[in-house]
Amino acid sequence: MTTTLDSRFAPATNHRPTGALARVSAIARAESRLLGRNKASFATGLLMGPMMAGMFVLINLGNTELLGASFAGYVVCIVLTWSALMTVYYNLTSIFVTRREDRVFKRLSTGEATQWEALVAGAVPSVLIMVAHLVLGGAVAMLAFGVPEVTNLLLVLLGVLGTMVVCVALAAASTAFTSTVEAAQYSTLPVFLVLGMTAGTMFPLAGLPDAVQTVASLTPINAAVELVSLGLNGTTMAGEAAGGFLESFGAAGFPLLVLAAWCAVGILLARRYMKFEPRR
Repeated sequence: MTTTLDSRFAPATNHRPTGALARVSAIARAESRLLGRNKASFATGLLMGPMMAGMFVLINLGNTELLGASFAGYVVCIVLTWSALMTVYYNLTSIFVTRREDRVFKRLSTGEATQWEALVAGAVPSVLIMVAHLVLGGAVAMLAFGVPEVTNLLLVLLGVLGTMVVCVALAAASTAFTSTVEAAQYSTLPVFLVLGMTAGTMFPLAGLPDAVQTVASLTPINAAVELVSLGLNGTTMAGEAAGGFLESFGAAGFPLLVLAAWCAVGILLARRYMKFEPRR
C-alpha cells in the first residue's frame, strides 16, 4: 500500500541564494540595513552631495547666468571627485578593516558566499550613496545654473562606473597597510591627496607645467572627470570643445584607456594585497 504525503505537511525547503549575484544581493541588503540603523549619520552622509553643490551655488549666486549651464557640469565633476574619495575610497577602507578584524569575512566564507563576494556586497551601500550624491548634487547645480547639453551620456556612465571600480579596488588594497580603523585616516591620506590634487577639480591644471599636467592625466579620477565633462558639457576640463556625440568619443579615447588601465591595476592590487584574516 502506498501513501501520499499531503503537501501541507511536507518539510519546508530552505531557499538559499545559489547564484553569486543572489548571494551578493542578500549580503548587500544586510549591509544596507546595518548602515541605516544610525539615521542621523546616514542622512548626513546622504546629503553631502547636495550640500556641496549648494555651497557652490551660494558662492556664485550672482553669476549664475554668466557661468551658464556648463558650470553645473563642473559642479557634478567636483561632487564626483570628493564623493569617490570620501564616500567610497576612505569609507570602504575603514569598513573593510572593521570586517576583517571582526572576522566577518571569515565567518561569511563558511557559508555559500565567498570572501570576495562578501567584500563586493560590503561596497554596495557606499557606491549607492555616491550615486545619490551625484544625482542630488547634480539636481541642485542644474536648478541653479541650468541643464547642460549632455553631449554623450554613455561617457558619463563610464566615468562614474570606472571611478567606483577603482576606488573600491584601491580601498581593498589599502587594507594591507591599515591595521585598525583609526589608522585608516593616515594610511589613506597619500592616495587621497594625490588623486584629489590631480583630479583637476580642486584647482585648474592648465597653468601648471606640462610634465605635471601629463602625470595628472594618467591618474584615474582625472580621467573620470574628463569623461564626465565631455559627456555633460561636450568640452574637456580645460575648456576645449569636443564636438557632438560621435566626436566626443575621439576626445574620450585617452581618458577611457587610462581609466580602464586603472580598473585592471586596482583589481590586481586588491587580489594581491587584500587579506581576510585579522592582523591582531
